[in-house]
Amino acid sequence: MSNVIKFANDKGYENVEFLGEYDGAKVYSAIYRNNMETYMVGLPACILDDGDMLEWVQDDRSFEILNSFYLEDDC
Repeated sequence: MSNVIKFANDKGYENVEFLGEYDGAKVYSAIYRNNMETYMVGLPACILDDGDMLEWVQDDRSFEILNSFYLEDDC
């Protein structure tokens, strides 16, 4: 996981949180902290790790990916 943290650091984020798997890739949420406070800055960002490469996702697709972990099916 240290390579994922380094990848997030290179994008200006301090750390990551493992969320689970999505479409065959491990998903990490990028975390920005300042003075031990967690901030949400701009569009949500996540990192996909398919085992071969890391992908930074910070567009409409990030909402779809993150919603799969946070939204519950009310049906």
